[in-house]
Amino acid sequence: MKSSSYAALNTAPSGTTPWVADLPAVGKMVRLLVCARRFHCDAVLCGRRIFAERFDDAVLAPWARRTARLDHIVHCLGLALGGRPAARFACRLMAPVSNDTILRVVRRRGSPPAHALVISIDEKSQIQALDRTQPGLPLKKGRGATLTHDYKRNGTTTLFAALDVLTGEVCGRNMQRHRHQEFIRFLNALERDIPAGKVVHVILDNYAAHKHEKVRSCLDRHPRWTFHFTPTTSSWLNAVEGFIAILTRRRLQHGVFLSVVDLQAAINRFIDEHNQTPKPFVWRADPDVIIAARNRGLQALESIQ
Repeated sequence: MKSSSYAALNTAPSGTTPWVADLPAVGKMVRLLVCARRFHCDAVLCGRRIFAERFDDAVLAPWARRTARLDHIVHCLGLALGGRPAARFACRLMAPVSNDTILRVVRRRGSPPAHALVISIDEKSQIQALDRTQPGLPLKKGRGATLTHDYKRNGTTTLFAALDVLTGEVCGRNMQRHRHQEFIRFLNALERDIPAGKVVHVILDNYAAHKHEKVRSCLDRHPRWTFHFTPTTSSWLNAVEGFIAILTRRRLQHGVFLSVVDLQAAINRFIDEHNQTPKPFVWRADPDVIIAARNRGLQALESIQ
């Protein structure tokens, strides 16, 4: 068997170059020219005379026009929005695909199993237990509530929160530090609470603790867990971010806490009250407005540079 020069991995019509689409970067489309060696077999009885190098299916499937990670995002968009709306949103994300392509991807990859559990995980680190130097005056007719500008810091805590995307219920745990050790302890607590037989899909950001070697080893020991990371600089897409924002705005922003224990008790009470009448977060923002705001920010950044 002998090898020839590099040849394009995917076939394309004569006179065109086969490109492989990848995740967009800085608001621009990314296309890769993937090349592989081609081998010619000299054996007379060989039924296949030409062999080409292949990539792992987790990176690039044979004859694919998109990388595996971009294909996964297209699949998620198709499940969440449907054919035409998903195609419009993908085009605005600079990853254009047709609605027929999205439907084919969904049909090929299939729908998630009925017994799967999708949870959204995030952390709010360095929550301060602040005590004001003087008590604030309450709201009254003709005058707003007052709050002193200076404060006394009584310590900090870190909240690990997991939101059930389907029901809106939240499981939270307070810890002193924000490392992979605490993250693994939180995952172990969730593993004990989640009923056996359920496949768990976790949506989380790209924080270093989430991709630590010991975290990956923990996932190998629990094969029913699968991590799905949000795109870089897009952690706001995670649903649990909405709950953390509500917690900050309604309970922590103007709170007075005499100790870390008092702060943790207040957070736990807020979570318990939320779980009494949980509601799932529903995405209502207009994608066109979001993309327009993002384009304005990119233009302003380019003008400064």
